[in-house]
Amino acid sequence: MAREQPDAPYLIDAIIEETEKDPKLAKNLKVVVTSAGSPNLYTQRLKEAGFVIVHVVPSVYHAQKSEKAGVDAVVASGHEAGGHVAWDPVHTSVLTPAVRKAVKIPVLSAGGWCDGKGLVAALALGAGAIYMGTRFIATKESDFALGYKEAVIRGKERDTTVTVGSFGPIRVLKNEYAANLQRLLDSVTGSFQEKFENPKIADAKTNISWADSYKHGKTENAPVLSGEVQTLIDDLPTVKDLIDGIVNEAEEIITKKLSSLVA
Repeated sequence: MAREQPDAPYLIDAIIEETEKDPKLAKNLKVVVTSAGSPNLYTQRLKEAGFVIVHVVPSVYHAQKSEKAGVDAVVASGHEAGGHVAWDPVHTSVLTPAVRKAVKIPVLSAGGWCDGKGLVAALALGAGAIYMGTRFIATKESDFALGYKEAVIRGKERDTTVTVGSFGPIRVLKNEYAANLQRLLDSVTGSFQEKFENPKIADAKTNISWADSYKHGKTENAPVLSGEVQTLIDDLPTVKDLIDGIVNEAEEIITKKLSSLVA
């Protein structure tokens, strides 16, 4: 949760309070994932409440800072990922092994994964698991609007772009929203971060309705967060079928295809 996210303290309070009131929820809710801000802000409080804390990081520096803050695991999230990404375009295949080498805590890998092939690749890079966002949007149980899911399924690897979001750069689908924002970005001077802080850009970000896309399925003039991996997504499975398929495919690759190469 970013420092700039005004409702972050409320959300932390709500998580702790709800689990204290609901034994069933407390039994099932064990992990809290934080991102886009300092792990020092909420880690200790959540750990004292009994949660396992996983922090999403875009660099080795942030991974080491998270480990020092006491998080239980980190997600190394590469530039291919949808939604919030780092200012610097460091990609998953480089970031994952670099983070794995730099910290002792468990490392998950995010950005570009959606299937068994990706899971095997991430394991080979040193991750203990993959962390998926775009792939889970396009599932039957996802509460994203059908129009949003269909836009993800139609999207190809070159159909996304990185622009400015509420807390920094975000990867979104190329649509009228993204094009209008890019024209506005082109009209101001400075680095990407300086443009992000420009009042003219800040006003434009404030006037956008995020709910139009994920809640109402309007995908042309609203931000549609999606990763480059969307080009590999062409169906709308249940979560169970998706996970079972990923595990089965990974097992087959490891036990049959890869073993045959070294036999």
